[in-house]
Parts: sequence; structure tokens; C-alpha cells
Amino acid sequence: MSFKTIALVVLGLTCVGSIGARYALADPDPEPDTSSPGALASGLVGDLGLDAAKEPGAVEQALPYVSEGSFFALIGFALGYLSRKLVKIGLIVLAVVFLAVQGLSFGGVISVDWDKLLALANDLVLNVKSNQSLSEMVKHKLPSAGGLALGYVLGFRKG
Repeated sequence: MSFKTIALVVLGLTCVGSIGARYALADPDPEPDTSSPGALASGLVGDLGLDAAKEPGAVEQALPYVSEGSFFALIGFALGYLSRKLVKIGLIVLAVVFLAVQGLSFGGVISVDWDKLLALANDLVLNVKSNQSLSEMVKHKLPSAGGLALGYVLGFRKG
């Protein structure tokens, strides 16, 4: 079995198991405490409906976080996997279009203004200013995009 398969099985079992354990440990008929204004409010990691007379143990306190963490790990894995597939398909389509344009240009069927295409790519895709080089642009945007790019690449490689 590959790493991806093992990781997915472990994450899936962890998610399903922690949700099942939360359900099994929950009080079957919780009576809500309506004495305080915020008593009925609860979130994903909030009140589990555990018996107020019994203090929850460490496992019971950790279960909501395990459920949430494993669920979002599965979502992240799916997003990384999908991104990887879409990038592969997109690169293939881009290569085929580029080869078609090159072939048509070489055959004299169409004429491509490469300078205008480069200027358009700089304006729309790269956001390069008129007197700004690519290296200057990278230096200005590196601090804001570095963390995002690093995290995405790590997730993309594992997906």
C-alpha cells in the first residue's frame, strides 16, 4: 500500500472513530441548562452533552479536537489531490494550445505579436509595473506570499 492510501485510511478511521466515540460517550438524553443566557450555545468543539455530574476524562476532552482535526485533514488532502490533478490537466491543455499556435504561426496561417502577448501577460498575470523587473516584483511580494506558497507546496507534494 502506498503512503497516500495508508494516510487516507488512518485519517478516515480516526475521523469516523472519534465521531463514533463522541456519540457513544454522549448522554443519551441531555437536559440543557437554561439558567444562564449562553448555556444553550455550543460550537463544533463546544458542549458534547456529557453528564454534568461526571467530569470528562482526557480522552473525552480530546475527542472534539481529534474529530475536527481529522476531518479538516481529509478536506486538505482532497484539495491537494484535486489541485495536483487539475494542474496536470491544465499544463497538458496549455502545451497543446501553445504547440497549435506555434504550428499555425510557422505555417503562415496566423501571425502572433509576441511583444504584445508578453506585455499582456505581464499586466494581467504577473502584475509587473511598467518600469519594474520580474526580480523586483518577486522581492516585494515574497514576504506576503512565502508562507502561503510553502504550505501549498508541502500539501501539494503529499496529495
